[in-house]
Amino acid sequence: MINRTVFRLVNLLLIVFLTACASSGPTKTDNLRAADMNAQLGNGYLAQGNYELAKTKFEKALKQNPKQAYAHAGYALMWGRLGETDKAEKHFKKALKLDPRNPEILNNYGTYLCSQKQFAKAEKQFMAALNDPLYQTPEFAYANAGRCSILNSDYDKAESFFGKALQVNPHFPDALFQMALVNEQRGNYRVANAYIQKYEVDGTHTAESLWLAMQITAKLGDKNAAASYRMKLKNMFPNSKQAARLKAVK
Repeated sequence: MINRTVFRLVNLLLIVFLTACASSGPTKTDNLRAADMNAQLGNGYLAQGNYELAKTKFEKALKQNPKQAYAHAGYALMWGRLGETDKAEKHFKKALKLDPRNPEILNNYGTYLCSQKQFAKAEKQFMAALNDPLYQTPEFAYANAGRCSILNSDYDKAESFFGKALQVNPHFPDALFQMALVNEQRGNYRVANAYIQKYEVDGTHTAESLWLAMQITAKLGDKNAAASYRMKLKNMFPNSKQAARLKAVK
């Protein structure tokens, strides 16, 4: 009799406890963690170019935690890519107000400013990011600064930035590709070829890199290598704009 009474009492207490948990809803800590997760997911979708899902995740994150700086920064970058400059500026300013020295946010803001052709302001943001001794991936800021310099037609500065990126990480595929591109555009075909060869070891070919490799080897007079890159481009990326251009290249 006593055992039955104890059993019923335990069940009753368990039901009361579970009901209380269900009715109380998510805690502040739960919301903060969920916001962090949604911000990460949003940035992941943004990197994939899936703006619809990125928007959904960023908005969830900001609803769960309006002070989530990464969510504001990712949301801003998304709006910038969609041409909504007012919204982009608004959320970048919020992100930087919340976390003014965060190197990743500064790097993203620099990338956005570069897309708006505000080259001097963009470089200032990249340098601010690089001034953080705890920045774990400075090669990304150097590479972004290099790309921005290319857009500003400053190839000397671009090459310097890409070189610094490779000093930090000698196997950084993006910097290797960009160094190949810069040297090809400047007519330094042997140097460009050396970088594209290194890129093949440390990176994965894209339609753009195969096109560049084909151009470099053709200008060096290496017909076999150029034909090999041409075939790879045609087979691996048949629907790319680079493959479409092959008809114009004899």
